Amino acid sequence: MGWKPSKVSKDETGGGMIDVTMLCIYDWANTGWRFAQCLKMLGLNVFAFKGAYHPFGYPEQIPIHPDLVDTERSFEDGAKCALFADVNSAFLAGICKDSKVIHFRDTCLINTGVDLEEKKVVAQHGGRLYRSAHDYWNNNFGYLIDKTIIQMPDILGHGAPGEALVYYPVQTDHPMLRPDFKKANNGVVAFGHFPTTQIEKGSDMFFNALNRHWNEGRRGFLYGGPTEFEETKSWITVWPFHLERLKQVDVVLETCCMVAQGKPFGEWGNQCIEAASMGKIVITNTLSAELYRKEYGDGFAPRIANNDDDIYRHIGEILEMSDSELRAEKQKHRAWVEKYHSMEATAERLWERIYKDLI
Repeated sequence: MGWKPSKVSKDETGGGMIDVTMLCIYDWANTGWRFAQCLKMLGLNVFAFKGAYHPFGYPEQIPIHPDLVDTERSFEDGAKCALFADVNSAFLAGICKDSKVIHFRDTCLINTGVDLEEKKVVAQHGGRLYRSAHDYWNNNFGYLIDKTIIQMPDILGHGAPGEALVYYPVQTDHPMLRPDFKKANNGVVAFGHFPTTQIEKGSDMFFNALNRHWNEGRRGFLYGGPTEFEETKSWITVWPFHLERLKQVDVVLETCCMVAQGKPFGEWGNQCIEAASMGKIVITNTLSAELYRKEYGDGFAPRIANNDDDIYRHIGEILEMSDSELRAEKQKHRAWVEKYHSMEATAERLWERIYKDLI
């Protein structure tokens, strides 16, 4: 410990050798952009490019490079995401050749023609694709990888070289992610559930728990979000509008899903840390509480709910809170992300767990 973010700016690096080139086709949840910013906070000279605009409309994204658009991509069984992409690009080959480290995002290895066995290579895995294809990835590409960033604990332990758990960071100083600890709706506790897909967020369990309270006569709360479970329904919502939805509630019902892609899951995602950064109470799932304490510490703030009875209990406890207790719970959530998952905290973890051995 004791590391502090470098004050070296991009203009002061003097050009020359590139420290890190980050490449991907899809930058899901804009996580690569945030990781690139964390690396820049370390004083590293970072180039980052991707091949597709994010449908959630994040105002700042990794630049799209035309040579990564409409590339030949392959994956066994024809999955939607690219696992391997061949790119004929003199520019990308040049920056990779001049880079100390090549960092591949989202379980996608991009071949620019540079011999990766002569480079330091970081792979980063976020969830769905690696959860389904970790054996394929490690058997075919593992020999090229020096370090692996694993974003979610359920995909640890599948043989990735030099793996380390580094959760996605949140921009705690972003104007739309700053906290407001007051009740959101004139003294009435407001719950919100805003899934992209209901099946992977356990929406039916949240609906069941809310209905139980309503049917038992507890009517002193508001709810925002879908009200009926539709297995195939999905929503694409631009990020600023999504944050406005979060702003209108006190409690975010994030995820309760024990299985994903046929594998054990039960873990929280980006919405959890965004909501906590805004000073919201989060009810979510995790099957890795002990691992989290070992890796990060004892400060995990969200209320853990791995079934609808857990959800029901947490909702009941929140409804019984005084205004001061509700405020304290919100402040606890904000303090958690500031300490463990801010950009600064994640930059430090990236350096200690991944990059100090490579740069």
